[in-house]
Amino acid sequence: MCWTKPEFFFVGRDGHRMRGNAVYQAFVRARKKVGLTLTFHDLRHTGQSLAAASGASTVDLMKRVGHSTAVAA
Repeated sequence: MCWTKPEFFFVGRDGHRMRGNAVYQAFVRARKKVGLTLTFHDLRHTGQSLAAASGASTVDLMKRVGHSTAVAA
């Protein structure tokens, strides 16, 4: 049995789209469990930093986060 649906990135155990802020709530529980003070938005910055460190161009970084100027990226 397949538990994924092509139109949703996050699905529940029943295969349906997760409701509301279920992903965020799971993140908060995991964060508390390991004792971090990282915010959900910090993951966006971490992803950008890792992409830049691995050689992504400024244009690539801009596309990843939807920025229209290099300064914002």
